[in-house]
Amino acid sequence: MATHAVEPAPASGPGSPGQAVPIKDALRFGWQALTRRLGFLAACSFIIALVTNVLVWLRPPAPAVPSFSWSHDGVWMLIDFWVGTFFWIGFVNATLRICDNRPAKLADLISAPSRVLRGFMASLLYFVPMVVLMVALSVLITFVSLMLAFGLSHDVDKLLSRVEDVLLLLLGGGVGLAVLILAVISATRSLVNRQFFGHLLVDEDLGVVESMQRSRTIARPVWRRLLLFDTVLTIGSLLVVAVTYLSVSWLDPTPLPAPFRHSVVPLPKIVRDVLVVGIGFLDSLAAWPLLIAHTFVYRLLVNPAGSPAPYDPPWAAHGPRE
Repeated sequence: MATHAVEPAPASGPGSPGQAVPIKDALRFGWQALTRRLGFLAACSFIIALVTNVLVWLRPPAPAVPSFSWSHDGVWMLIDFWVGTFFWIGFVNATLRICDNRPAKLADLISAPSRVLRGFMASLLYFVPMVVLMVALSVLITFVSLMLAFGLSHDVDKLLSRVEDVLLLLLGGGVGLAVLILAVISATRSLVNRQFFGHLLVDEDLGVVESMQRSRTIARPVWRRLLLFDTVLTIGSLLVVAVTYLSVSWLDPTPLPAPFRHSVVPLPKIVRDVLVVGIGFLDSLAAWPLLIAHTFVYRLLVNPAGSPAPYDPPWAAHGPRE
C-alpha cells in the first residue's frame, strides 16, 4: 500500500501570519511586568532622569534672541541623539530579558559601542519615511486649506461658468491629492513595518539594513493590526508627555503659551532641580509598560512558542524558548 507524506498543518499560534496582535494582552503584560520588576525598572528610570537633567544643566543657556548654530545647537543635538540611542538600545535589551523571563540587571543597559553605532545609523535611516510623512501631511493640510480658501473666495456661479477652469482645477487637485495620500500611506506603512529594527539589532545582532529587512518580513503580514497597536502606544505616550510637560511647566512656565503663563513658584534652586529629576523619573517609569508591551508583541511575532513570563501568556504552555 502506498503511503503519502502528511504535510504539517499551518501554524496557528499567536504569532502566525494574519493572527491578530493581542493588544490587551500586551498592555496587561507591560503593566504586570512593571509591578513584578518595579525595583529594577525604578533604578533604570532614575538613571535616565538623572543623566537627562545633567545634560540639560551642562548645556549653555540659550541666547536672548533665538537662533540656530551648528557649532552649538547641532553638537548638542548629536549628543542628545547619541545618548538617547545608547539608553534606547539598553532598554530594548532589558525588555527582551523581561519578556523572556530572564534576570535583568543594570549592566544590561550598557551595550557595545559598535551596537550603539548601528542603532544610531539605523535610527537615522528609520526617520527618513517619518520626515516624508511629516512633509506630506504638511503639504496635504496646506493644499486642502488653499483649495477651501480658493473656493470660498470666488463667486461660485462665475467659477462654474468657466468649464475648462473647473476641469483643470479638479484634475490638478485630484492628482495632487492622490499623490499626497499615497505618500502618507506609503510612509506610514514603512514606519510600521520597520519598527522592530532595534529589537533585531539586539536580539539577533543584525546589521542596519538586515534589521530593517527582517523587521519588514515580520511585520508585513499583520501591519494593519500593528498600526492600531502603535496608535494605542502613541496615545499613551502622548498622555505621559502631556502630564510631564504640565508638571514641569508648574516649576518653569516659560514653555507655555503666553495666555497660560503664570508666576514662577518660589522654590530654592536645589529643590526645583530635585523636583525636575523626580518628574523625569515618574515620566520614565510610566513609559516602561508601553516599552515592554511593544517588545511583547515583537517576541510574539518572532517566536510564537514564546517563554514563561511574569504572568502566563497565551503561549506559555508551549514550553520555554530555546
